[in-house]
Amino acid sequence: MVELDWGCQRSPGEEIAGGAASPILKIRQVVLHLYLADGSMEIFEKRQANSGQQGGLLLKRNIFKKRDGSIYGVGDLKVGSDLNLLGRSYRLTECDDYTRKWYESEGFRQPEAQPVPKEVNQCLRVEHTTGLCNKPQRPHTAPR
Repeated sequence: MVELDWGCQRSPGEEIAGGAASPILKIRQVVLHLYLADGSMEIFEKRQANSGQQGGLLLKRNIFKKRDGSIYGVGDLKVGSDLNLLGRSYRLTECDDYTRKWYESEGFRQPEAQPVPKEVNQCLRVEHTTGLCNKPQRPHTAPR
């Protein structure tokens, strides 16, 4: 069984928490597995510390159809492309080295990995657990 691994995220706008008055965008980092033997795929959510999300299996292994009724295949999976699986939108942001080499051996070149946008609470979680975040630090001044 040959399996191709993809890093992807649920696309912005899919999961909004906090109500209409103060929507908070939640970006969930997931891994998509494509099984070449039968064309089936499954999606796992990566565990993120202090996110409140358990992680694990999101979409059970299945053969997924596109909106037009055709089946997703290896030609549909490109870094930067969006997939709509069971009403949820996913953006492919990267693929592992094995997957990249496999595509090259088949005559397809994958684009470079794309950055995953950070959600508002991600910085707060990092700051809570490490005390560090990408905030400008005030210069240290000696007491007078």
